[in-house]
Parts: sequence; C-alpha cells; structure tokens
Amino acid sequence: MKVNIFTPAVILLIGFRAEPSPTFPQKLMVNFGFVLLLLLSVGSNAQQYAFPRGVYGSIESLRNGVPDRFDTLRIVQRTEKEIRWLGGNDYRLESDLEQFNWKHIHKHVLAYVHNDSIFLNGGVLNLESAFCLALTKGTYLAFYNYSESKNAGAVAAGGVLGGAIGALIATAATSGNPNETRELYVLSLKTGNAKRIGFAYVMARLNENLPELLEPYLQNADHDSDVVILRYLQMLNDALAKQTQK
Repeated sequence: MKVNIFTPAVILLIGFRAEPSPTFPQKLMVNFGFVLLLLLSVGSNAQQYAFPRGVYGSIESLRNGVPDRFDTLRIVQRTEKEIRWLGGNDYRLESDLEQFNWKHIHKHVLAYVHNDSIFLNGGVLNLESAFCLALTKGTYLAFYNYSESKNAGAVAAGGVLGGAIGALIATAATSGNPNETRELYVLSLKTGNAKRIGFAYVMARLNENLPELLEPYLQNADHDSDVVILRYLQMLNDALAKQTQK
C-alpha cells in the first residue's frame, strides 16, 4: 500500500491496518470462540430440533419444521466491501430455477436450511436485506443483523473530512470491528417477531421458561456479552425442546 504523510495520523486515530482484514465470520469465530460454542451447544443437541433441509416461506412452516419446497439453493457469502457500500447481511441465495429468481428469493423466502445451518432472510423479517446465519437453534433463533445506522455514522464521519482521508476513515471505521456494523437479533418462533436481543430479553425469557437459570445468568460477570447471551439462549432452547418431547 502506498503510504502518504497523512497515514500515520489516521492510523493513530482509527487503528487502520494495511494488511488484509479477515472476513466477518472469521473474526466472529476468532474473537468470541463461536466454533466451540456452536459445537457444544448447537451441534450436540441438533437431533432435538426438526428443521429439515429445504425452503421455508413462512413462520408457520419453520415453526412446524415443514419446508414449502425442497429445492437446493446456492449460498454465497457476500464480501465485506459489498456489504459496507451496499448494506445488507452476510449471505445471499441464488438459483438457476426460474421460480427462484432474485426477486422471489428476496421477497418470499423466509429461511433456507442446508445441512445443520439455518439462513434467515432479514428483508422478510423487516430488517436489513440478504440472509443471516442463525447462531442458535430451537424456538429462539439468534443472528447478527447488519446495522445501517452504524455503518452510515462511520461513513458520514469520513464524509465530513472528504477526499482520500475521509474515504479512508469511512472504510476503516466500517471494516475494523464486525460488531461496529452488526447487532445481535433474535427471531422467536413463538411470536414470529424479530427484535434486538440483550440482557433484558434473556432475563425475561429465562424468568418465563427456565427460572432456575436466572440466578446463574445474573451472577455471570459477562451476562451482557454476546457469547454469554447466546450460551443461555441455547440452553433455553434445549430445555424447551425437551419439554415438548415429554
């Protein structure tokens, strides 16, 4: 990378790195240890859930575990550059079938299940467009949704300065930390609503369904971190699944 006299100041202000930056999923796994989390919590209990492979067009079909179609779609991971400038979530689905053109997928496909992965359509959920990977499995499906307001704020900050320096700030500010442009959401298959998830949401759901875990959750020093929230949400999913099997 060609470095001019302004680069050191920009590095000090925003921590810009010249080397290629890992993709969002790579950062997610490295920073939060999600590989171990998903293997232990989701993978070990996958047999408790009925989400067969296929295309789901509604909350009802997803809740009942009955796909509307069994077509195979292509899962394409969008680049950070594409997401940064065009917005939207991390994946798009493609198909050569005429009935699954871009418009149909964008407007009518709520979810697509492939192997053990659930991809949720943010646009159908009245969130950002494109698809998100579910990080929990069960009644409560947690996922990261792209935040247009966070990205716009960073780009606007660079736009104030303008020129090459402003563009550099906008680019670095929106690509350095994945959490700067994404927020943790949850889709409840009970209500069909998707909303931001945090400490208060988990506490309320535990109090309703699994009060014996409420105290351990509150005593956890990191109870408002994404990792702990996802862990307890998956524990809640596991407990609810066992209750339905009795």
